[in-house]
Amino acid sequence: MTTTVTVLGNGLKIATRAMPHTATLSVGIWVNAGARDEGDNEQGIAHMLEHMAFKGTKRRDAQTIATEVENVGGYMNAHTSREETAYYLRLLPEHLDLGVDILADILTESTLPELEIERERGVIIQEIGQSLDTPDDLVFDLFAAACYEGHTLGRPILGTVDSVSAFQQQDLDAFLRRHYGAGQMLVCAAGAVDHDDLVRRIEQRLGHIGNATSAVRHAAPWGGGRKLATRELEQSHIVFGLPAKIDTMADRFSLMALSTLYGGGMS
Repeated sequence: MTTTVTVLGNGLKIATRAMPHTATLSVGIWVNAGARDEGDNEQGIAHMLEHMAFKGTKRRDAQTIATEVENVGGYMNAHTSREETAYYLRLLPEHLDLGVDILADILTESTLPELEIERERGVIIQEIGQSLDTPDDLVFDLFAAACYEGHTLGRPILGTVDSVSAFQQQDLDAFLRRHYGAGQMLVCAAGAVDHDDLVRRIEQRLGHIGNATSAVRHAAPWGGGRKLATRELEQSHIVFGLPAKIDTMADRFSLMALSTLYGGGMS
């Protein structure tokens, strides 16, 4: 299996891998914007914008977005990391046009309704509380803070209660306009997909959008050190890490195997 890549005139990249033995496909848009791209007063805004993507566009309200996908047996979700935000669907190939239309809609025509912002603010503040009470989550936030202290990569993806409580509609819109441009987007699809057909559909829906004004990323200085949080628990959760240079996929797989040998399983 090979990956086929096309770059549109506006800089948007499209990558597909056809898998002839499958009867479904997955398609998504990865945006090169995550927690590391947030300003000092924006901690958690990339994650909140991800929540808001499914809450209404100029053509669809939140209920319509959900039911259109569910009515064709599809699945829709999203995630935010420190370096990217992804929006994706799984569906049958005959419904690819609907999937592309919804993805394009939520990324270019979101209305960011103020009522939904207030609802999601409450949801995210609950998530923050749960994360602080979940050692498996907290230990990785502490690890990032130790590795990249003073850098945006060291911040929690969810933000803080204070930062999330302060976000307004114009803040979300400003972050979207600053980072959600064609050159920052990668459309990926795998499964029962025809590359040229997907390129044609994406060109129709996203070929017109321009580039964003996001700042150039700078390498994060490695800090290291130790972070400790004490809880009344029966187990200790420990993360150990060190900087590593990954030049090839072979390097990545080798390090994954090494990580499994050291940290996987119970023996």
